Amino acid sequence: MSTQRRRTTLADVAERSGMSKAAVSMIMNDRPGSRLSADAVERVRAAAAELDYRPNPAAQVLRRGKTRTIGFISDEVTLTRHASGLIGGALEVSKVNDHTMLIAETQGIEGGLARAFETMIDHRVDGILIGLLGARLIDLPSTSTGVPVVVLNGASSSGHANVLPDERAAGYAVAKRLVDAGHRRIGVVGDLPRDVVSDLRQTATVALRFEGIAAAFAEAGIEPARVDIPEWQPEPGYEATVALLDRHPDVTAILAANDGVAFGAYQVLLERGRRIPQDVSVVSFDDEILAGYLRPGLTTARLPYQEIGALGASMLLGRHALGHELVTMPIIERDSLAALPQPLRHQPLRHSTPHHPTPSDPDPAERTAMHTTPTTDVLIAGETLIDIVRRLDRTQAESPGGSPANVGITLGRLGRVPALVTHVGDDERGAAIRSWLDASGVSLVSAPTGRTSTAQATLDADGAATYEFDLSLDLDATDAPDASVVHTGSIATVLEPSASRLRALVESRRDAALITYDPNIRPTLVDDAERVRRTALECIARAHVVKASDEDVAFLHPDLALVDAAKQWVSSGPGLVVVTRGGDGALVVRAGSVFEIATPRVTVADTVGAGDTFMGALIDGLLTAGVSGPGAEERLGAIADDDLRRLLERAARAASVTVSRPGANPPTLAELDA
Repeated sequence: MSTQRRRTTLADVAERSGMSKAAVSMIMNDRPGSRLSADAVERVRAAAAELDYRPNPAAQVLRRGKTRTIGFISDEVTLTRHASGLIGGALEVSKVNDHTMLIAETQGIEGGLARAFETMIDHRVDGILIGLLGARLIDLPSTSTGVPVVVLNGASSSGHANVLPDERAAGYAVAKRLVDAGHRRIGVVGDLPRDVVSDLRQTATVALRFEGIAAAFAEAGIEPARVDIPEWQPEPGYEATVALLDRHPDVTAILAANDGVAFGAYQVLLERGRRIPQDVSVVSFDDEILAGYLRPGLTTARLPYQEIGALGASMLLGRHALGHELVTMPIIERDSLAALPQPLRHQPLRHSTPHHPTPSDPDPAERTAMHTTPTTDVLIAGETLIDIVRRLDRTQAESPGGSPANVGITLGRLGRVPALVTHVGDDERGAAIRSWLDASGVSLVSAPTGRTSTAQATLDADGAATYEFDLSLDLDATDAPDASVVHTGSIATVLEPSASRLRALVESRRDAALITYDPNIRPTLVDDAERVRRTALECIARAHVVKASDEDVAFLHPDLALVDAAKQWVSSGPGLVVVTRGGDGALVVRAGSVFEIATPRVTVADTVGAGDTFMGALIDGLLTAGVSGPGAEERLGAIADDDLRRLLERAARAASVTVSRPGANPPTLAELDA
């Protein structure tokens, strides 16, 4: 005897609720224009819940012409743990939009794509996603059904909509990481044979990846050593790295074509006693699972399979226009990349096959000197944290930040030798911060303990950020090195216990160094406005140079005009006050003169880190002008207004570069002075 339960119908719901079948249909299908009362709607929905009523899909298809089903056809995606993100991203968007996903796997079988395509059409799917493990050009079966198709991680010869990783931008960004870290003697391992690269049916993106790499190196005037490779696997990567080091033993960095090649490079470096990253930095692409398990962890550009799948599904569901889209490959910062000491930064690769000592080679004493850490010229003290940025499109990303740390990054990229007194945790976020600072040549004065601070930044339509903080500040400046400039500011100067320690640091260094300060007030942290105002004004009085935003001034002096507040600050101690006003330029006030500078007009990505970049470039300019060390106060007063104006306009240009790209990403010296 059958025990199968009969499916509940609209008639059953109508009988239970005491409503007509037509009324129940209108309510359960959310038809517009109904004049049914709220009580009637509640009765019907309650009855449907009691009877476990589910709409009949077949009836809905007949009525709407839609099955609310997406087809996903892959070659090998479902069989690979890494690329299955294509399915994960598409599935997530489908679920949110109340769609089911039907999945088929061709496994590379001849005719498999055509048969899978026919199956999807037979099931009357509303759209088809074609997911490819390796990005390439494919031929799709012809169809007259009008079903939309989107190719994920590839392209079709018939020009269907598609989504690809932005390989050219990734190649440029990864190579630029090496350049910004000061590397000039670089080996590139992984050029594939020309017949492979030129055949779009084998790969549609390798050439773009290497175009980006070449562009970054050409821009910096670097000619890397190159080693070709038959395929991107660990064993060929191992053999190619052996060849590279035999011919160019003085390389300080290796750029591997993918993580498998990088794995082979790791083995060679280990066998030869070359430390990563102290002796040789290694960067790569794809972010395969092994990248995070290597020691040290591999810095690599992640293939954004999840995002590609999500965007493709959004296209099919009408949430995004059908077209040809590129998705950013984010760089995953780990510990395999380090900045070079300053003396090594401008030395090109010496080509020698094999390497033997020559008269032009430095002797052992000179080699030791080349690796000596240079003297710190700027000491920075304050918070470092992880910025968790939430954008209008609801995407979220984490990146290292913190106002004082951003100043240090700016100075490192401009060729200075900064040290940062800060607090970082002994957690994964702390490791990311240490790697980030090291990549721009910022040395760290910190014992990792506890948790790493975070700041959640929410961006508005203009790219401006508001913040919520979770802070752990326990700064210790006991072992801070000597420097000719000391900079502090932001949260750490107003919250204890760091505030008292930083005031003591400034007091002890004021006669021997130029003191710079940026209040960078965070109103969301203020529990006692008067106390914060008092503390910030004390810091201003102790500084030689103050850079503040117009928002800082409005908080500290709500009843004063900007120029009057700045003049009041100058009368209390500083020799120079600069008030930045976003796109409206900056106000400059010193004893006996007031003037303004303009801000370059750029398309704003966001404003994160703009003020910190300005501060860092201002310090760099003052160092170049000789305003540092003992007697800095007198030399600051002797700078002519015209010279000061040029110096500040350069700082404004630096800030404009930062706002033109997402996140706190200040320019390098080459970018700023191009």
